[in-house]
This record gives sequence, C-alpha cells and structure tokens, in this order.
Amino acid sequence: MNGIAALHRAGIIHCGIKPDRIIILNDSTMKLLLDTGTLRKFLIKDISLPVIFDQHYAPLEVYSTKGELGPWTDIYALCATIYYYLSGDNPVEAIERISGKKLKNLSEYNTSVFPELENVILKGMSVDIKDRYQSMEEFCEVLYGVANEIRGFN
Repeated sequence: MNGIAALHRAGIIHCGIKPDRIIILNDSTMKLLLDTGTLRKFLIKDISLPVIFDQHYAPLEVYSTKGELGPWTDIYALCATIYYYLSGDNPVEAIERISGKKLKNLSEYNTSVFPELENVILKGMSVDIKDRYQSMEEFCEVLYGVANEIRGFN
C-alpha cells in the first residue's frame, strides 16, 4: 500500500488494482503489478479520461468520462480486491449497486472476518466518493488501527 500511496503523491492513480495484479511472494509479502497502460495522471477535481477497469473492481466514477478520479478510485479497487480475497467471490459491481443490488456482507461468506475489518473494507467500497477514504494514508491508518485493536494492542 506504500507503493500505491507513493503513486498518489506523484499525482498518478493505478486504475487497475484487482486480484490478478497482485502476487504473493515466498516471504508472504505482496506486490502489486503495474500496468503502464492503466496508470493515469490526475487532477483532483478536473479529469475526463476514459479508464478501463474490471467491472467488479471499478468504482462508479470510472463509468463516466467526467468522473472525478483520485486516490479514492484506487482505494475502492483495493477494498474490492480485499473483499474478493476474504469472500472468495467477486463483489457486486458498483453500477449494479446503485440500481439496488446489494453487496453481501463479508461475514456471510467468512464468519472469521471481524466486524471492524468488514466496516473498513465496506467503507472503502462505498459507491459515493465522499463516503470513501480520501487518501491511502487515511485508509492505512484506519486499517492498521483496526488490526491493532483486533490483536489487542490498543
């Protein structure tokens, strides 16, 4: 996640985070593969670039050439990817969710998922941009805080 945050600080969004772009190494570290065809420069309030996403990991804003892309766009895709890893199922597409189709709770798939963790992931997958984490730093701070709570460090 530090690498994604570094991209964001440089004004670049990945625009391609999904499970098949993540590799897990022998030492259990994870690496996100870059696809230079999907990297995009962004201006927080003024962007009109067509973006190609996998629909299960695509936030609503990528469906419009006038969508406001930013760190929150990658956060949605990252949380959708985590959702996939914890559930074993692709999340319901954002475009279907605005039409009323519900996203299943992670606990319906995996009873060992702590509710606090589920809340962090679902907030990151909010359909509305303003309801999501606005930066990777904010997301990581909340995620690590929840992880420490779960482990009993707080």
